[in-house]
Amino acid sequence: MTGVHRAGLSSAAAGEFAKARSWRTGRALLVVALLGAALGSAMFVATVPLTMSQSLAALQERQRVEVSLMGVDVANIVCLVAAILFVSNENSSNLVEVTARLTPVRHRVVLAKLIVAGGLSCVISVLATLLAYGAGMVTLTAAGAPLPAFDSGTLQALLGTMLMIPAHTVLAVAMAYLTRSGLVAFLGVFAVMCLPTLSSILPSALDRAAQWLLLTPALHTISGIATPGGKEFTHPVAAAGVVLGWMVVPVLLAISTFRSRDL
Repeated sequence: MTGVHRAGLSSAAAGEFAKARSWRTGRALLVVALLGAALGSAMFVATVPLTMSQSLAALQERQRVEVSLMGVDVANIVCLVAAILFVSNENSSNLVEVTARLTPVRHRVVLAKLIVAGGLSCVISVLATLLAYGAGMVTLTAAGAPLPAFDSGTLQALLGTMLMIPAHTVLAVAMAYLTRSGLVAFLGVFAVMCLPTLSSILPSALDRAAQWLLLTPALHTISGIATPGGKEFTHPVAAAGVVLGWMVVPVLLAISTFRSRDL
């Protein structure tokens, strides 16, 4: 049975990959994501004197690294749109009914989508992070600012940032299945990203406790943006568990919802 399950899932994943490969809009969005990462970082670095009211040279090394990686946020938003459209386009065109007939074991449909979307997001995330960092370093050099040392802290920032796009992509796919609406799914993921700011209206003790359970602070802890003593910081192992939870729980809910859906 395990061999049959694996064969069925691999076949479903191959079908989803074929869809992704032939989806022109999706390919265009991924190119936009990469361009957005590079151009976004260059713009963020170049406008630091305006946005942060200090020169690039006055920034701490860590700050120069963080600003150089801000273009990945642009790529993240574009990838969210691509992931949601990858699911919602089938819902709007009723192609999901055909897919469900071809793959009667319904959880394979969701898992196959996740494998393809997650795999592509990992590749895009690595490329976007490297492009953003490179563009940031080039802009720093052009502005005559000192380059930050490539040390363990910088490596942690790069590797931690690479988790952002895959984590949000998995959440986006799950939300698209849960809500059956591209717009609602996007707003849902965006709300999750904004929860750390929204929780600031709570009393300080509750705000601090909420930060430990939210996705963005966990990602910031893993990447080193959140430092010990800050309200976002938690133990790295706990942060990894929070990130995993924000991926696994929505996926399980999406699978359950799709299984019970009347097609």
